Amino acid sequence: MKHSVITEDILSSVTKEESSHSVTIGENSDSYTKGNNSHSVTMGEDAYSYTKGDNSHSVTMGRHACSFTIGENSHSVTIGENSDSYTKGNNSHSVTMGRHACSFTDGKNAHSVTMGEDAYSHTIGENSVSCALGYDSKVATRKGFVVIAEYEEDKKTIKKIHAAKVGEEILGVVIDADVLYGFDDDGIFTKF
Repeated sequence: MKHSVITEDILSSVTKEESSHSVTIGENSDSYTKGNNSHSVTMGEDAYSYTKGDNSHSVTMGRHACSFTIGENSHSVTIGENSDSYTKGNNSHSVTMGRHACSFTDGKNAHSVTMGEDAYSHTIGENSVSCALGYDSKVATRKGFVVIAEYEEDKKTIKKIHAAKVGEEILGVVIDADVLYGFDDDGIFTKF
């Protein structure tokens, strides 16, 4: 088991062993782990976190942070404005919570969730779920389901949650593969 922690600015933290952990806390930080059951966490602005291996986890909490995992059962979380989150592999999950955040998964049964305003969620794996819960968010899927929140006029209160699989309809609009959907400025559900 290998651990690495760095708390100064513009530094990197790297571990390459099974069950390894890597943490960086500081601006412009990087964190990387490679191996099964590995973990990577960065908490600084412009931070980046990357893991590769089964059951890997990656978390970034910086303002312009990115999070990336490759491997089965991988997880990726970003909490910050303009954040990105990407996973590739079966049963991977990607979550973003910041404004203008993006979430993408590529894998069978993988799921993508965005909770920030103006966020974007896209999945391409079979039976995956692309979910956008923030106001003015957009969703797309290739072979799975889309879930999107419709808001009241106050732009703060959720009016209803809509869900459909590719080929099905939401509010009279047929969901096509790899097409971005959301509510326009007039509150009409449409393609983008």
